[in-house]
Amino acid sequence: METVSEELWSDDLLGRRDEAAMIINYIEGATAQAMKTRTKGAVTLAVDAGYGAGKTFFLQRLADEIRGHHPVAFVDAWKDDLADEPLIALVATLASAIEPLASVGSGVVLTGRLQSVMDKAGQIAKLASFGLLRRAAGMAISATAVEAIEAAWDEIPDVAFHQVEELGSDAAAGLDRLLSIPSSLYMKSRVDAFRTGQEAIRELKEELGKLVEALAGSNYKPPLVIIIDELDRCRPNYAIKLLEEIKHLFDVPGLAFILGMHGEQLSHAVKAAYGPSFKGEEYLRRFMRRRYVLQSKSKEKLTSQAMSEAALAMTDGYPFLIDDRPKDLPFSAVFNHYVESLLVTPRELQQLAEILETAYSVANGVELINPLLVPLAVGEIRGEQPHELRFAPTGRSLIYNFRRESGHVQYSPQALMNEIIRLGRLSVQDLNMSSSSDHLSFLVLRSMLKGEEKLTAVQNYPRLLANVGKMIIN
Repeated sequence: METVSEELWSDDLLGRRDEAAMIINYIEGATAQAMKTRTKGAVTLAVDAGYGAGKTFFLQRLADEIRGHHPVAFVDAWKDDLADEPLIALVATLASAIEPLASVGSGVVLTGRLQSVMDKAGQIAKLASFGLLRRAAGMAISATAVEAIEAAWDEIPDVAFHQVEELGSDAAAGLDRLLSIPSSLYMKSRVDAFRTGQEAIRELKEELGKLVEALAGSNYKPPLVIIIDELDRCRPNYAIKLLEEIKHLFDVPGLAFILGMHGEQLSHAVKAAYGPSFKGEEYLRRFMRRRYVLQSKSKEKLTSQAMSEAALAMTDGYPFLIDDRPKDLPFSAVFNHYVESLLVTPRELQQLAEILETAYSVANGVELINPLLVPLAVGEIRGEQPHELRFAPTGRSLIYNFRRESGHVQYSPQALMNEIIRLGRLSVQDLNMSSSSDHLSFLVLRSMLKGEEKLTAVQNYPRLLANVGKMIIN
């Protein structure tokens, strides 16, 4: 697949279409190589991006693109975390990729192979359940007993199971039961159970291989792709368990796993769960053949759309120095500079547009001072106070050039924000005395007089944004 659909990516304002094409080419090529040589199993690719970088949007579009050529399923690991059963989540995801093909081509064969996979996965899930039962009741389960217990499993009432658990919670009773079993019999039962588990895993992989082979008779072809998003938001033990099961149970040529995550955050979470000396990043590398970091993109198109959707005209003019020449510009012309210098993420940008739109509606025609309102709104989103906000340098300088009686005074965006805050703490009388000779004082005074004690007065912007925040649906 050399190209991707232009129509599908028409709303991709971060320009990630080429990245999608590269990833698709990689998983197709790596899968073909794995199936030819049989020396490597499933393709595992981590797509790494920070929070708010548009990762979920990208993965959803990527899934739609892949779906035209390969079976694909998309799963939100954070939601599935609640079930605490990665194996069940993975098999359900696999089924959701295959079931739509049931009526296409050799759908009957695919359905049969899927059922075989589910049967083998179910056996492994039962064995895991037996292990829990054994630990709870102090019993040992031999390999020869597995079949009989499987047959009786569905007939065991829930209340009886809980009674066994409660019995096993008595440490002394559990120890007595364990010690009553001859050592040789206990070890044999453990070895038999271990071998039974190994055989179940081998059979599951064999059935997965047959499922991949059955794709050749359909309108689709390998790889069978499973995209797992929000892995870094899961509990660390669930995320690790999911990765372990992908590696040990689903490591079959013809499968491809694309794992969406904030890699640094996930490695920190793993480290926090297992101790400060634990090498989280090194540990995670065991589960991923390749890692791709989404490129940082210009947000100009995204910013323009957010402003347009929120109907943010921002036509109020401000004096600037452009190439050392004074020029009046509407704030809308420099809004992207604020987005860049405040390192606003795509997710924050959407929130920012909604907050500003609501603030303008509340103002109901009263002019708002945007060089203060915008950074304060970003602080509201992040839970940061004005003194905690940091304006990063960008590729171009931005200088405000306000008139004073003695000449002109120049401000960077951060210095201007701080100066407006300072002026907003003065009284109307003090501002009135300097407003005729200081244009910035005049703007702040006008805001106070128009807003009076309302939320639209410059000194009340924090209250305005706090109240607006209550109206935003996250």
